[in-house]
Amino acid sequence: MNHRFSLTKRTFEKSAIIAFIDLLGTCDSAETLTTEEQAEKFLYALVSEFNIDFSEDFTVNEIKCHFDVSIFADSIAINLRLKTENIVERLAKFLLKYQISILLNQKVQSRAIITTGSFFSFKIPKTDISSNSILASEFTNIGLCGGLGVIQADKELKGLPIGVYVSEELKNNLSIEQQSSLIPIESRKLFFLKQTVVDNFAPFLTNSALEKLLACSEISENDIRSAVNESYSGKGLDKILPWILANMNKLKKIQTKESELYTLIIEFSGGTYLAQALAKNLLSAPIECIKNWDIKGIENEFGENKKQEILLQLKNEKFVPLNGLKNIWCGCVNLNKETVLMNLIKTKNFT
Repeated sequence: MNHRFSLTKRTFEKSAIIAFIDLLGTCDSAETLTTEEQAEKFLYALVSEFNIDFSEDFTVNEIKCHFDVSIFADSIAINLRLKTENIVERLAKFLLKYQISILLNQKVQSRAIITTGSFFSFKIPKTDISSNSILASEFTNIGLCGGLGVIQADKELKGLPIGVYVSEELKNNLSIEQQSSLIPIESRKLFFLKQTVVDNFAPFLTNSALEKLLACSEISENDIRSAVNESYSGKGLDKILPWILANMNKLKKIQTKESELYTLIIEFSGGTYLAQALAKNLLSAPIECIKNWDIKGIENEFGENKKQEILLQLKNEKFVPLNGLKNIWCGCVNLNKETVLMNLIKTKNFT
């Protein structure tokens, strides 16, 4: 039985210029949207908006021949195939516009980076696949791309707010105007590129928050923080606040948000229990601790169903700091008409 197929080697580069785009909030969307709503959101953000903005910034011939584009999961990898004039500058301009487009039109946050590294991709033409092969099925989607450049791009974006980033080795390939808009990233050889086409933060704030902000005689960093806090909640707040502050010229350096160790002390029905987890912020820490909580040996008190009930309530529970203490917060949920008291402690350094 014949199961053969043929490969077309699209790109094999040891030092390729790569533009990598990563959509944010896809896990949250999976919890709050129906499957149809998720599919529609991805379709418009990853395909439709990308297609429109890319077509506006590059010529027909460049689109046909100059780029290798791989769209997979919630990411897009663009690799330069042929030498293109001012490519870093033009890619940066496109990424800034695309980021605004999906944020305004699809309410989707994203991060993007222009960097260099090894890259490869394959194409498997359907016409060259044996009919007996699973690869020939119309329901099989084949997208093969990778390389250290893609892996490194994804790694570099971890812990960063939304924005367009440029590696240190490529910053001099930007236009003079773009270079003047760069902000260094703390502890990384990377730069944040400020928006040049949009200087108005109004579309990203609620009407109420915007009215309060415009009422200020002189807008300060704290005023902007208050407006963003009122407009956003949950994990999205940590990603968009630095982006707005940076584009409003209130930040001289972008700080990374790495995971930190949290300990959750749980008191319920006369018993005290402990759970730990790595989390990137206070909002997600209690949830991550409960998810990581080993309940072996105490299934009679806390079965898996009770863990799920606690997790459901924690999504709406706001932990508050304890008076006079640092890095300690308290919160509570109800279980079987009893209060489950929780104290959360953040440990910055651990081994």
